[in-house]
Amino acid sequence: MLKNFKYKTYSTGIWFNEGALADPSGLSGLHHLVEHSLFRDKEITVLKDKLEQNGCYINAFTTYDITAVYIQCVEKFRPLADQLIEDCQAQLSLNEALFKTEKKVVKSEIQYYKSDPIEYLADILSVLANNSKPIPKILGTVKTIDDITIDDLKRIYSKMLNNYIVVNSLPEIAKNCLKDSDVSQDNNFQKLDTDRSLYWTTFGNSKNTYYYGINFSIPKSMAEIYTDIFEILNKEFMEVIREKYGLAYRIERNMTMDTDTVYLKFVFQSNNKNYDKLILLVAHIWKNFKKQDSKNLAIKLEQQKETTKNMQQIKTDNPIGAIKSLAINNLSLFNKQKSSNLAECLSALSSINYNQVLLVPTSVQQVRGGIKIGQGIISALE
Repeated sequence: MLKNFKYKTYSTGIWFNEGALADPSGLSGLHHLVEHSLFRDKEITVLKDKLEQNGCYINAFTTYDITAVYIQCVEKFRPLADQLIEDCQAQLSLNEALFKTEKKVVKSEIQYYKSDPIEYLADILSVLANNSKPIPKILGTVKTIDDITIDDLKRIYSKMLNNYIVVNSLPEIAKNCLKDSDVSQDNNFQKLDTDRSLYWTTFGNSKNTYYYGINFSIPKSMAEIYTDIFEILNKEFMEVIREKYGLAYRIERNMTMDTDTVYLKFVFQSNNKNYDKLILLVAHIWKNFKKQDSKNLAIKLEQQKETTKNMQQIKTDNPIGAIKSLAINNLSLFNKQKSSNLAECLSALSSINYNQVLLVPTSVQQVRGGIKIGQGIISALE
């Protein structure tokens, strides 16, 4: 029997308290480019190579709210891991040639996502969700990446160095330099015209595959409870669509936060024989879900909270999970994220805003109140 020694490995990371929402106007993708460029810094590159040559795990990510770098290593390489994170707290040492190389890498990543129908549909849902406050693209566009200069990169990183937290799996907060972030809220980000009904695109061999997405918008103050509510909805989708009817599909769900709203996306994939049945089933499940007795939903919610608690315990019972939890919890407290009670959430359930998009092989059909297919209208979600 193996014993769980807590821990045989060590993790550390730096969490910057800003992400894509703080990208300057016309420079979407800047924070994500910073994340990439960190590993082009001379000192950081040397340490990264040493750690990876010894089997250590290094990763980084950018969200709308956060830019982060974290490491997991065996205990003997802890000094190297700590040194790398310390070097991330200094100004970038980056020359123009390496900067141009990393821009090519990011542009290649953008082209990959543009060719993926799931990512394309999710991007449209994000834009439609809140047209009054357009959401920037985390990766940026090819044009905005081309427009970013090395001075832009160094300028934004200097700003980020005034607003971050360093955590490790001891667990402890090794350094706290948090301050209120300056989030860009202008309306100059690229957006889609929501008055149009068609967006044309083509996807190679996808002529027999259809993608259907729903984007739910909820107040950020209700995010914690609503996340559990949508976990329950997700289980009902799984039970009916996959287990009962055996339809070919998959669900891609993620949560995007801006300053006051949370967006939860469900993206279904099906073959051309089943997509109409899939849409009607999703609508039927959603209607019944909204109409169910509040006491019944409250019972399910308590059960889900216990499930979520156990899942979180599993995630945090490892060094990387521990530092992610520590960082996110402290950022949430610092940013004063409010929570609402169950009664408020249940009463607002029937008035949740949503968008729907159907992606067929040669077009995207945006719908409000129904799905337009050929000459007919299939009522959905209303």
